[in-house]
Amino acid sequence: MESILSQEQTVDVIQARDNDVLIRTPDDKWLAIPMIEKSDIEISTEIIEKKI
Repeated sequence: MESILSQEQTVDVIQARDNDVLIRTPDDKWLAIPMIEKSDIEISTEIIEKKI
């Protein structure tokens, strides 16, 4: 019983939302990448910046 109690365990919890993509890295870590919808992008009708 003591050997069971002395062991430490960690748990990683990833809760992905809608449109998130989970990617496993080569070092066994997980990345939650949020994806955007086409409706999330707004295109302005006026020029905001000029490059000369």
